[in-house]
Amino acid sequence: MRESLLPLTSLLRSNRNAEPVGIAQAVCLVLVALLLSILTGYTAYAKVSTERYELHLYAHSHLLLDSEMQCIDKLYDRESHWNPKAINPHSGAYGIPQGMSTWLRTATPRQQILWGIKYAMNRYGSMCGAYRHWQRNGWH
Repeated sequence: MRESLLPLTSLLRSNRNAEPVGIAQAVCLVLVALLLSILTGYTAYAKVSTERYELHLYAHSHLLLDSEMQCIDKLYDRESHWNPKAINPHSGAYGIPQGMSTWLRTATPRQQILWGIKYAMNRYGSMCGAYRHWQRNGWH
């Protein structure tokens, strides 16, 4: 279980290039990792889930409504499973939002999320609009 905490402790260290992490958020991340480690007995799952949880928090901080968060979660879960390195072999779409922009290949996960939110808002009016389009067409 101790090795599952190593990535989390790095979040608490100061880093010039990293965004600051609040104490409450860090405590939540540690508790989620511990709980998942205890429940599953599988420390790698705790690390992945904690990273995904942090990406969810970031996305939620840019969306005003909980319903929009539910839609982005469903959309990105189906498109990429929130994997910033996901590639669609048929279309070449890349990243968490599965966009066609080549910029997404070098973007951080947070930049990918922000790009995806802006794209969906401009094209569909909302994340739920993008998700409804995906449900009808299998792409957005």
